[in-house]
Amino acid sequence: MCVSLLGSCAFIDSVLNGDVVARVGNNVLYQKDIDGLVPKGTSPEDSASIVRQYINTWATNKILLTNAEERLSREDKDIEQALNDYKTSLLVYRYEKLYVEKNLDTLISEQECRDYYEQHKETYVSASSLVKVRYIKVNTASPQCQVIKSKYRSMKVEDLDIVEELSRNSADTYTDFNMNWVPLSHIAGDMGEKLSVCEELLNKQSYIELEKGSFLYMVRVYERVKAGDITPYDYNINLIKESILSKRKQELIANLERNLLEDALNNNKLVIYSNNND
Repeated sequence: MCVSLLGSCAFIDSVLNGDVVARVGNNVLYQKDIDGLVPKGTSPEDSASIVRQYINTWATNKILLTNAEERLSREDKDIEQALNDYKTSLLVYRYEKLYVEKNLDTLISEQECRDYYEQHKETYVSASSLVKVRYIKVNTASPQCQVIKSKYRSMKVEDLDIVEELSRNSADTYTDFNMNWVPLSHIAGDMGEKLSVCEELLNKQSYIELEKGSFLYMVRVYERVKAGDITPYDYNINLIKESILSKRKQELIANLERNLLEDALNNNKLVIYSNNND
């Protein structure tokens, strides 16, 4: 087996039988550094691939580092301040994150959401139509296809009950999305039709009926918000809550910073010297 897989077996053996695996300048990769790298039961080919990839990645990083140290100016290599700034930013971020997690009020009232929506309506504009629909996809060979087609646009409860019963038993897809708003692009994509075609059809009528291949797609639209119009409150509720929480987080952090500054001033932990004699 090792003869037929000479590259893989020889490579693995050369790595595992020596202490030194690879060297880049003064940087050495030892066999102990790759112990446990290859899971038990891995084939020789895959084992060799895993080890090679690890060595290549290690070598690439060391070569890049060597080139950087040789070719960058002293000023460019002086990263102590950058590291200190990064450490400071990271520690401050973690402290503020912990403070927010402990102090953030996550309860949001319905009235607060509605007030926020009214104040920021202009930010909730739809890129494409939103619709409330009854969506049916049925094979044209189905015995129930024509009955469903004749009744799915009806507004009579008894007709819709028939459509629902027949569709649930014979249609490939039947849903009203719990009468939630759905992007028209989602419906168009499922039908394999261009969004612009669907938009144009709904400008003329309240339904879309397309036959493609062996399927008939039927979309009865009950409500529609056109592209460029403000989207409804209930469609944006999750975004509204996220925005409110984000605002609260920003206010918490601003208050924290202000309070810490005032406390430091009051307790002489912070002294500001000024040359202004006024």
